Amino acid sequence: FTAEAAANTGDNQTYRMTNTAKRVWDRTATITVKVAGIATGESYTLDRLRGRVTFATVNAARGAVTLDGSYLPLTTAARAKGFSWTITIQNLEDSDFETVQANGGMRTRIQGLRDVSGTIDRRWTIDTYFKDALVAGVPVVIEFFLDYTGQPDLICWALLNKSQAASAVEGLAEENIEFEGTTDDDDRAYSLS
Repeated sequence: FTAEAAANTGDNQTYRMTNTAKRVWDRTATITVKVAGIATGESYTLDRLRGRVTFATVNAARGAVTLDGSYLPLTTAARAKGFSWTITIQNLEDSDFETVQANGGMRTRIQGLRDVSGTIDRRWTIDTYFKDALVAGVPVVIEFFLDYTGQPDLICWALLNKSQAASAVEGLAEENIEFEGTTDDDDRAYSLS
């Protein structure tokens, strides 16, 4: 995409691509952020999973924001009959003699590595999308809607680590997919609504 408009979300700091079909950006492609048609020198972060740019500062006088880059066209690959996802953050102990004494003998911790993982349960189909992604070892984008209204509650970059088919005599053939998160070039594995 070239010179795609991004609209202010109301805080004069976060801008979101207006073209909804192009809101998930390639994990590794260069995204150029322009203000008034010129590549910006301002500091910003990208949320490639939701098509957002958040500048480091609030600026009500910022010119029109446009974006150049590459997006991923999305399609529905699976409708789940069950799913689960978990976000974890490893809490690391950083206690030292002075802080333990100052805290009355209590440990102190800081947050370390983050992760997302989960499962998708669906009726088995002849569609080989998940099997192909698993065998190829390529990341996929997974969106989860808790009530299927508006925006997805969670979007993540995922590497599949299991695709299992099962059936019973008096049941439907079903597939269970397991995944773990992976990151994009901006070190983001997931985006919450």
